[in-house]
Amino acid sequence: MKPTVPTVQAGQPAMQNPAQTSGALLGKEPDKIVKALNNEQTEARMVAGTVIVLALLIAAAWAYWLSEEPVKTSAPAPTGGSVQSSQQAGDPPAPLSGPAPAVASVPPTTQPSLPSVGGAIAETVHADVYFDFSKSRLRDDAKAVLQEHADKVTDGDWSILIQGYTDLRGPAEYNKALGLRRAESVKQYLVELGIPDSAITVVSLGKEGAICTDDTKECRQRNRRVHLELVRTGAGSGRALPILPLAEPAATDVGQTPGSEASVSGTVAEKTSSTPTP
Repeated sequence: MKPTVPTVQAGQPAMQNPAQTSGALLGKEPDKIVKALNNEQTEARMVAGTVIVLALLIAAAWAYWLSEEPVKTSAPAPTGGSVQSSQQAGDPPAPLSGPAPAVASVPPTTQPSLPSVGGAIAETVHADVYFDFSKSRLRDDAKAVLQEHADKVTDGDWSILIQGYTDLRGPAEYNKALGLRRAESVKQYLVELGIPDSAITVVSLGKEGAICTDDTKECRQRNRRVHLELVRTGAGSGRALPILPLAEPAATDVGQTPGSEASVSGTVAEKTSSTPTP
């Protein structure tokens, strides 16, 4: 049996070879695939760009909203008194009711005034006379100082306080007795110069009133003294000054040493022969 060959009628297109048709289709597929991929990438870029733009807009709106929101701070609770709740911002605060806090008052500083005797302001004169080692006899320089001040004291009403001192060496009891003898010597000389005995007060501090604490010859000489405080009131009292308490210096007692103002035997009697402190 012979195979049937299809006949092509006039006016009909000839049937194509299937192999040729497949080749044509395969030639067109790569272009479509490439175009499809390009379209997908373009769409993805557009979507990503849109998302980024939206994110930026949202972030900008959030930042603007935060900047416009007022900062709320908690005010401290009022202490004492009532504060009006309707007080507007920027207005001066209302004064608190109740008493003002107490402030400790400081007393004003005043300059030391002159002593007062009989209600009148006094004129005060200070002087010092010095003594030799373990002696209570007045030296010539001491007599000259006392003579000078005695001439002033006779002009008006004066009261005189005489304080006897010693250096730091020796027992305290002996030094206090020696200071008293020195003060009595000054008083006796002033009485001889015409000062009333009733106007003079005598006291001894011994070594407790030392003005110098160095262990030197010069320092010890400065401590062997009698200090005079002459007070003129002009009130016509003519009486002695009261003995006032005096502050003790920070000097410490020194034990008896060779060459001190205390006698070796420990008696209160003054040495009759001695040499100046080396």
